[in-house]
Amino acid sequence: MRCSRCPPSSARRWRSPVPSGPAKRIGVLYGGSAADLQSLIDELNDALSALGWKPGSTLVVDGMHSDGNGERLPALADELVRRKVDVIVTGTASTTLAAARATTAIPIVFLAVHYPVEQGLVRSYAWPGTNVTGPSLYPGLELLIKPLDFVREIAPAAKRLALVSPAEFIDIPTVAGTHRTFVRSPATRRGGWASTCGST
Repeated sequence: MRCSRCPPSSARRWRSPVPSGPAKRIGVLYGGSAADLQSLIDELNDALSALGWKPGSTLVVDGMHSDGNGERLPALADELVRRKVDVIVTGTASTTLAAARATTAIPIVFLAVHYPVEQGLVRSYAWPGTNVTGPSLYPGLELLIKPLDFVREIAPAAKRLALVSPAEFIDIPTVAGTHRTFVRSPATRRGGWASTCGST
């Protein structure tokens, strides 16, 4: 995606040689509307163009969208596999899970997934160990605990700590267990926090 804070020359510094031969195919599996999918593809093309790729020539992007209907995602993922794309780009957990179930051979890059370890997409945050990778919006327990020290410095009088998470993640047993461990952790007790865990 386009980086608004990067200097114009940053793409040139990171440019790698564009492979010769047939165009590389990127499959995009998206859970939203056609218009939003096109915006994502446009940004992807812009970013890769800055790195020397030529959309339509050295690069072809195939986009599939479900219009918010999650039941369509498995079939759409299977279609991208049949098209023999070189990599699949996904947005959220639902699209990533559908792609991961469709293939263990094609690399999958997600843009934003909550708890990829707990959802079984990768083996660890340090080493994915599967064909799936990407940035996580929620860290593991060890990284959840660390900010408590900073909160104590910023708000020393605060006594109540709440961990709020989207409801769908509370239904994942390992995520719920992580939350319970977090609010009961020694770091939480050491800080004198009265802790609760809830969902939105």
